[in-house]
Amino acid sequence: KAMVIGDKGRVIKEVGSASRKELEGMLDKKVYLELTVKTNPDWREDKEILKRMGIIQ
Repeated sequence: KAMVIGDKGRVIKEVGSASRKELEGMLDKKVYLELTVKTNPDWREDKEILKRMGIIQ
């Protein structure tokens, strides 16, 4: 999770802020996003997950 969340939540905050702003622009109204990070304990060993993430081909 730390890789996605970032130091002190910096990365997830940036993703959430950018997504919220884009949605607000599209919908022309205020948007509240609740973000959840879910991980697979063995994601580093799962070739399908690594392919979907673009880490391997």
